[in-house]
Amino acid sequence: MKIVDDKLFKILTNRKVIFDEIQEINKKMIALDTDRKKLGYKMDALKEKTKKIIDGRNIPLEEFQYIANIAIENGEIEVTIKDQVEDYKELVREQKAKEKK
Repeated sequence: MKIVDDKLFKILTNRKVIFDEIQEINKKMIALDTDRKKLGYKMDALKEKTKKIIDGRNIPLEEFQYIANIAIENGEIEVTIKDQVEDYKELVREQKAKEKK
């Protein structure tokens, strides 16, 4: 069955245009997601290499300390060491502050 209705034809034509645009955006998103995953795998591999090098350095850590970050700052390698106990204290303080509000 065929219907002749200019208003409906115009709406359906607009829907088709929008649907095609959405399909094109979806294709781009899939391609970007694939690229993001590839970069994520590369980042994971670099993190593992970094960990091996740092583990080989035998950086002295106390019982509750851990290496939080390794980055280049001002042209030098900066290793940030944090304390789990202090992290926990800060978390508890933040929760108490939220409870007071």
